[in-house]
Amino acid sequence: MRKSQIELWMLSKFAILFFILALAIFLFTVSQSEKSGLCSVEAGSQAQIISNSISNVLNNPIEDQQLVVKLPSAITLGSGLSAYLVNITYTNQSAGPSLIAVQAFSNTGNCVSNPQTVSFSSNVNVNFIDVNGDNLPLSPVKNTNINQMVLSANPSFVSLPNQFFLLVIKCTSKSKPTLPPYLFVITCVQTKLSLCSGYGIYNTNNLLINKACGFS
Repeated sequence: MRKSQIELWMLSKFAILFFILALAIFLFTVSQSEKSGLCSVEAGSQAQIISNSISNVLNNPIEDQQLVVKLPSAITLGSGLSAYLVNITYTNQSAGPSLIAVQAFSNTGNCVSNPQTVSFSSNVNVNFIDVNGDNLPLSPVKNTNINQMVLSANPSFVSLPNQFFLLVIKCTSKSKPTLPPYLFVITCVQTKLSLCSGYGIYNTNNLLINKACGFS
């Protein structure tokens, strides 16, 4: 085999190897892009379910209402599952309506959903209660005229037989009906829903909800 033929043979082999490598990189990039897109869609669907629940309760003409969302322990990611986290952010503005934005984050897929935002009257008295039963405080945002609080839900780290519930409650005071309505968003980890603080509105062991929604 002549030298020129050997060089041509080697060149063609390198070209084939380069093509195979480039194709592999392209397919990997496409796969990751599709995976990221699917991750965002799945995370977004959980955020949408929660924001729709809050919106439905706020806009329902019924004076007192309770809605429960049972959060799954994982979201679908391709052929597998991914742990995830949900942040619910309440923003109280000095001028303008109040906002609640819901975002879901995938731990495995490293993606975040677009915020699903609910806008409502600023006279609604909003309370976030975490899994420990603590009523979260509003905190001022630096260099702005707004206050915020963030309620986090982490369903992926709940040990069976416990389940993760999100309760959305709207009510008005029965002793002082002229007061603005109350909205409670509560995260709960229990073996069954009836054990959650706030469940039942009127029969709950939560003193804050009893006072706000009851006849006391």
